[in-house]
Amino acid sequence: MTEQTTPPAGVPRFLTVLEVATALRLSRQTVYRMIALGEIDVVRTGIHGGTIRIPESALAAHIETSSAPAPVIPGQMEISA
Repeated sequence: MTEQTTPPAGVPRFLTVLEVATALRLSRQTVYRMIALGEIDVVRTGIHGGTIRIPESALAAHIETSSAPAPVIPGQMEISA
């Protein structure tokens, strides 16, 4: 079992595909598809680049660029935050 540690200051934190899928409440396959489409930047490590890690900053950027206000449907009450 590996011990989880906090990276030193200035070193980005990397997430696994499963951690990103859990955070976004998506399937792992959907996250892999988003990676294949270039929607989320990744770092590939290991032999032949088989290990994928997602920088926290890349996840934050994806959320920021893909977030949009909910559409207002005519005839429905608008909910304000």
